[in-house]
Amino acid sequence: MGRFGPRSLSFRVLIVVLVPTIALQVLAWREVRRQRDTSQSAAMVVKNAEVLQYSAPLVVPMYLELAITSGITQTEAGQEPRSAIFKDTGFDFLALLKRSRAELDAAMATLDARAGSQAAGISTIHEEVTSMAKGIQQIRADFDNGTATDPLVVRKKSEQLTEQLDDMNRSISVAMREAASTDELIAITAESDQALSALEFAAEHLDHLSESAISAQPQASLIAMIDSEGALTASLEQLRSFIATERRTTLTDLTTSGAFKAVADSLPLYVDAITLAAQRSDSIARDSQAEQLLVGVMQSTITRLGLIQKYVDTFVAEETTRARSVQQRAHRSELE
Repeated sequence: MGRFGPRSLSFRVLIVVLVPTIALQVLAWREVRRQRDTSQSAAMVVKNAEVLQYSAPLVVPMYLELAITSGITQTEAGQEPRSAIFKDTGFDFLALLKRSRAELDAAMATLDARAGSQAAGISTIHEEVTSMAKGIQQIRADFDNGTATDPLVVRKKSEQLTEQLDDMNRSISVAMREAASTDELIAITAESDQALSALEFAAEHLDHLSESAISAQPQASLIAMIDSEGALTASLEQLRSFIATERRTTLTDLTTSGAFKAVADSLPLYVDAITLAAQRSDSIARDSQAEQLLVGVMQSTITRLGLIQKYVDTFVAEETTRARSVQQRAHRSELE
């Protein structure tokens, strides 16, 4: 009678047949699990990238509104009415303020509607938007009623709001990075984070430029402005090194645009003029050359900032599409 055991021929044949089959099943199960993990990771990256799509557009209008509000408040503190600013400079800051307010309100409403329940650090997007909106409305009410008489108070409130916005965007960016689990997803989050950094450096440059124009001792603001300009340049170059070659043309078009050249040409002249004015203890309002240089560099900076905002908005949308593609590929592989 035949025996079936470790020494039997039948047992050995069975082992030869089963071991490769089991090994393949284990490998297949591991691959399914890997694709499932990738799909889940990509889903979280997509979710946060979509939030960033709606939060990044707050940067430019908020910085613009607060910079203009702060600047006009400082001008009025020097006994020059806001109605005279257009006459003196030829630049309609009040019209730009009105437009920035409308853009900021629309961007905050969209962010809250599309991603209000999303986490932002220890709070939610809705809570952050509600808090920022409350602060913005208070600054607007004081400005419109003529009760915002202390430029330092306005400046402090403005800094608190921009820091809150930066912190919210940073928390979204961190959540994206922590969710990424593959090389492609890690690259997507790194590129998105770098694009956001460039936008923030550009906005900070405007903020320091505005502060240098209204400060009695502008040296610190000028240094911070130059630092942020250098950080912007470095950030864009870093982004260039991250992205694929075929995507660099659009970035080159941005950095070689007329607005970038205009800022590069006018900024050194403005720094020299404002430094000389400060040495003479003069305000820009009493130095027509410095005032015109300020208007020129301010216009160029605002135009450049708008171009960077548009580029980043498009860039983050493309990154979201890439992450969604990773998610879809992983999900298909999981089902196969």
